[in-house]
Amino acid sequence: IKDVLIDLTDAKEDLTFQDKLDKTIQPNREEQNTRIFKATTVADVELPTAAGMNDSLIIKKSGLGKAVIGILTLLLISVLGVGYWYFLPNNSSQIESIAVMPFVNESGNKDIEYLADGMTETLISSLSNIPTVSVKARTTVFFYKGKNVSPKQVGEQLNVQAVLLGRFVQRNDDLKLSLELVSTESEDVLWSDQFERKMREIVSVQSEIAKQVAAKISSRLSGEDQKKVEKNYTNNPDAYQAYLRGRFYWNQRTANGFLKGIEYFQKAIKLDPNYALAWSGLADSYTLLPEYGPYSVNEYLPKAKQAAKKAVEIDPNLSEAQTSLAYVEHTYDWNFSAAENRYKKAIELNPNYATAHQWYGELLLQLGRFGEAQQTGQKARDLDPLSLIKNVAYGQSFFFTRQYSEAERIYRKTLEIEPAFAVANRQLARSLAGQGKNQEAVVEGNKAVESGGESFKLSNGVIFATVGDRQNASRLISNNTDLDTRQLYDAILIHALLGDETKALDGVEKLVNQRSVFILYVNVDPALDKIRNSSRFKELMKKVGFPE
Repeated sequence: IKDVLIDLTDAKEDLTFQDKLDKTIQPNREEQNTRIFKATTVADVELPTAAGMNDSLIIKKSGLGKAVIGILTLLLISVLGVGYWYFLPNNSSQIESIAVMPFVNESGNKDIEYLADGMTETLISSLSNIPTVSVKARTTVFFYKGKNVSPKQVGEQLNVQAVLLGRFVQRNDDLKLSLELVSTESEDVLWSDQFERKMREIVSVQSEIAKQVAAKISSRLSGEDQKKVEKNYTNNPDAYQAYLRGRFYWNQRTANGFLKGIEYFQKAIKLDPNYALAWSGLADSYTLLPEYGPYSVNEYLPKAKQAAKKAVEIDPNLSEAQTSLAYVEHTYDWNFSAAENRYKKAIELNPNYATAHQWYGELLLQLGRFGEAQQTGQKARDLDPLSLIKNVAYGQSFFFTRQYSEAERIYRKTLEIEPAFAVANRQLARSLAGQGKNQEAVVEGNKAVESGGESFKLSNGVIFATVGDRQNASRLISNNTDLDTRQLYDAILIHALLGDETKALDGVEKLVNQRSVFILYVNVDPALDKIRNSSRFKELMKKVGFPE
């Protein structure tokens, strides 16, 4: 058997070598593209058959009799079974990484763009339940929305083995979906199918698609994982569409977007009160709203907690629900141990959920566990490499440990994705100032103000104070009294850097009373090193719950 297996291995190597030789002889042969990228699909690749393998396996009869021949025949059949398994694509080349690209809306109606985005996001969420497959997160794949890129380019940029491409057309009550699973190395179509359904079947068809794709990319799914992949969180198509609209607006990451998202999540919940994902979306909207506008943490975070608890109550095995509640326990309750345990549970439930890794990494950073924070932040970025906020969060884990050059490198890479991202501009400026690159720091600080608007108007004051320009720093802080929570944080940094400990601590106390998320960064921000040893500062940090 060992010799025959060696023969099979040699045969496979011969096929691989022949393929490389063909490419060498015909270096200019055309790359095969897919219909989604406006080209033709390739023909099915012919696999070696058991009959073909038989030609190379010869058993000589001997005088040992029929019994021995029977035994050898059984052994041969076993070997052929192993050989077939060896050559079968689902096993020999199981896909370990995939990007589900934004579905293309070919309906000619922009009002249903939410449907294309939502179906993409639902499929990402379903496939991320496969423990052996890395699935790129929504933020990363949506970077390519509307862009003309090939599967090979996506594979090289995201380091994935396959992409799933989709088109959909809606006409009245009719829905038509076309999908292709494409190898990023060869650009061969590994699987394709079309689904024609009524809109009332939109929930079930999503489950059907997830099941088929999962079977193609992973042949060894456990029964439990299979259930997770195929699971529907509502059977109500109207509730599902309302949820998709809610996520569409939530993903805009603006105050108005969150308010609109709240409206649609509430509609979904009204249609299906046991829709855990809708409760989780509602919690996330309430949680982030105060970070993006003049909304009270003390008004909206209790609502977020109530919604998150309801989501967990309905489905304790939903990673998104556990993450939503963990974030409330982390940023509002200041119950750091409970939040850490819940983040860990969320990650255990779905290791591909990038947001759970990101928020857990931020908690570790705020607690001063910098090495763990860097590892967790790296995992979040690996899952969602083109997410601006996850890249910045990863950079923070170096900035707050005073590793300014590495933080600078990460922030610069972030700004290559989006040059006008104010948070990255601001943090790059601070990293440059920390290295004594004062002129560059001021230039980058100006960019933060330009791209971030009113909430970033004091960012340059932080830079001026860091580089020792007291006059300009004092000018920017002098006439500012009615500050939002981000501006208040910058004002605290400016006062501390200028040596006005009392005003800095007054600001810290305001953040504590507001239960602002920014109070959590006060514990580790290098700009506050001069006031960190004061008894009042220690008392305020103790009130938040930080260990001494």
